[in-house]
Amino acid sequence: MKQTKKKILGFALSVSMIASCFGMSASASAEPPSDEPVAESTYTLSIPSELTVSNSSWNRIGIISATGSLADGKKLTVTASSGDEFALVNQSDNTQKIGYMLATASTDTEATTSWEFTELSDTATKKDIGIIVDDYSTKPAGTYTDTVTFTAKVEGAAPVTIKTVTWDDMSSIGIIYDGQSKSKDGVTVKAINGMIDGTHNYFSGVDGGNSFQFSVASGNITKIEITTSEGSVNNGNGWSSNVWTGKANTVNFGEYFYATKIVFTIEDEAPATILSGALVDGATIKVNFKWRMRDSGDYVQGVYNASSGTFTVSTGGSDWGRSRNALYKVEKNDDNIIIRVGMYNWGQEDLVWTFNTTNDTYTQEIITRTDPSYYGLTSVTLNGTNITSQLTKN
Repeated sequence: MKQTKKKILGFALSVSMIASCFGMSASASAEPPSDEPVAESTYTLSIPSELTVSNSSWNRIGIISATGSLADGKKLTVTASSGDEFALVNQSDNTQKIGYMLATASTDTEATTSWEFTELSDTATKKDIGIIVDDYSTKPAGTYTDTVTFTAKVEGAAPVTIKTVTWDDMSSIGIIYDGQSKSKDGVTVKAINGMIDGTHNYFSGVDGGNSFQFSVASGNITKIEITTSEGSVNNGNGWSSNVWTGKANTVNFGEYFYATKIVFTIEDEAPATILSGALVDGATIKVNFKWRMRDSGDYVQGVYNASSGTFTVSTGGSDWGRSRNALYKVEKNDDNIIIRVGMYNWGQEDLVWTFNTTNDTYTQEIITRTDPSYYGLTSVTLNGTNITSQLTKN
């Protein structure tokens, strides 16, 4: 009888941590600048003492958790690095390696090597951690090792903006069924298992709290308030009396109701420049201008669609805006937003503004056969806020 020898592979994935003090649970304190009138940051961080590999593919490790308090404008960042470029190396033959990546879920396709804590309290804030290991069925027997080092530091957090989106007319959503979705004002609604009739603001689901889903492409939803004329939101995680509170970029809900108004509160990192905020899905940039010496409330505005990289344009006013010969464009060109208005034919009587989203500057070009002082920009607004004074004209 033929005998087979069982191949034995062992794994040793050790952990080290760098902070103000060492160990699997570390406390640290970061002194703020002397002119910063806020408390110091203090935290206790806990990570798994072992990263155990039991099989190829997904291995759930546990959680990274932190308690404490953060000074205003600060966040705690934990990053992971590998001694062998995220590979388990055979201790008898260093040419034999098994790749792996740190992850937060079995479905992850990209590695997670950093975790951010923007809020801390006495109750632990938790982040999942696991390992997805390459198939090692063909690897020779032996012990495979690597060392993962976690580095914790307190640093400046990106400023946060909070915006409110209100849906009181859902007719543009139309009618959508299982698996279909539509976006409006930067928020996407999806019918997971049911039907949405936007014309009548009607939601009819068949899977409880997993019938529908709201989502945002950037940032997180922190609150949803739904006013209903019939029925109520039920069975959804985090919902109470038609109000959802939490912090997530997707929120499931159900099941049967008519909505007269839906209000979303969305928290997102503030853009690096003022004008870069115009390139956020659903953002509205508006230029008010005078035409032929009359300041009659004329304007042109664009609502940005991030998926297509284009603007939906509209105009108004009591002079230029009422003329059927009015011409207008709002276009994205690399880092610039170009807004152009004219009359009859381009190149005869035009105003052209080029806004640079990387440095908050703009230029104005006036093409006219009359006195150019009769024309020009009077103000710029972004999502209803006047930003003219924050921009520099070149």
